[in-house]
This record gives sequence, C-alpha cells and structure tokens, in this order.
Amino acid sequence: MVIFMLKSSRSHQEFQQFVVEQLKVHYFLPGLTPTVLLHQRELASVWVTDLSKVATILNNSYSPNKGAPSRDPVDLFRSLLLMELTQERSIDDWVNNLKAFPIWAILSGFHPNDVP
Repeated sequence: MVIFMLKSSRSHQEFQQFVVEQLKVHYFLPGLTPTVLLHQRELASVWVTDLSKVATILNNSYSPNKGAPSRDPVDLFRSLLLMELTQERSIDDWVNNLKAFPIWAILSGFHPNDVP
C-alpha cells in the first residue's frame, strides 16, 4: 500500500521570510518601492493572517494520483483571500494578474516565475 502525502506547508514565519526576500529582489529597488506601498492593506492582511492550520483541512481535498503536481494549499487559499481583498471576481483574470504583477504572486506565497 502506498500512502500519499503532500509536502508539509511552510510555517507562517517561513512565509513572512519568503515575502521579505522576494520583495527585496523584486520591489526594493529605486522607483519600485511605491508599488509595495500602494498595496500595504493587502500586505498587512497576509502578513498577520496565519493560515498554517488551514493545511490540515485542505490536504484532504488532494488526490494522490490525479492531475498536476500539487501546490501548497495554504498558498492557494491565501491567493483566494487576496483575490477577495482586491475584489477580483474572475479566477482567470486573477491568474493573469498573478503572472503580470509579481507582487500578487509574492503575497500569495508563489515565486513570480512559478504561479499556478
């Protein structure tokens, strides 16, 4: 019998460190810092909202042998939270935003060059 397990989600502290590192790379450059300030409400929301316990609930929704390799369910959930905070109603448009604007990918927990 093979038991499938998702890789464990990172801790909230690890997510915060990821955000700091990625913002340094992509936005803390001359002329780009105002972009982060424009989205300070969303940044503050994901910064203080620890979703790590959501992983236990969401992991049960994953199939061990169907579809593409799994993504961290907490990052996906966080991305949906950001979608709601920005009042985006279309998942297709949200995915386009994740790809076009690195800040949304970063705040979701994705590397800007690797979004779902």
